[in-house]
Amino acid sequence: MKGWGLPGEDYMSREDGLAENHHYRDLRWMDWGDYGQVLRDCSNLKERARDGVGEDEMVELMGGEDNLVWSLDLDPEVAPAVAALAAAGAVPFTSCSGSEGHHEHHPLVAFWAPIEMQPMLMQAAERSGCCLQPTGLGSLLVWHDCHEALVDFGKQLRLAANDVAGGEE
Repeated sequence: MKGWGLPGEDYMSREDGLAENHHYRDLRWMDWGDYGQVLRDCSNLKERARDGVGEDEMVELMGGEDNLVWSLDLDPEVAPAVAALAAAGAVPFTSCSGSEGHHEHHPLVAFWAPIEMQPMLMQAAERSGCCLQPTGLGSLLVWHDCHEALVDFGKQLRLAANDVAGGEE
């Protein structure tokens, strides 16, 4: 499968955006603890949304509350997949929830990944039912028609990474 590999360090560490995404943030600092925080933050946001709290009201309610999902400006529906990819060693560079009013029609995350990650990425995609395919940008794309599958992709990637590490945390 084409699309494996990482761009140069100077490109990945850019803070002023990329040609592919002008809002790009270098997330290579993320680890599995950050992934856990993103899961908790997403759960918190979903719970408040279920309670009928609108986005503007939610911002007011949360006040100074730290929320990694919001501080990184990620769509909560795909943030767990983004965080899992970053924690596993991939470099996500754009994502979209595919919700009404968004750029994409379905949830997706585009990323770069070294070839060594191929087995665990393919395993996570297969187990979650997500599609993993190369893009024309020398990168990869994971997507599905529903948000839950992308959240499950993140969970499956965590399990696959743990298997590769021999069960070590």
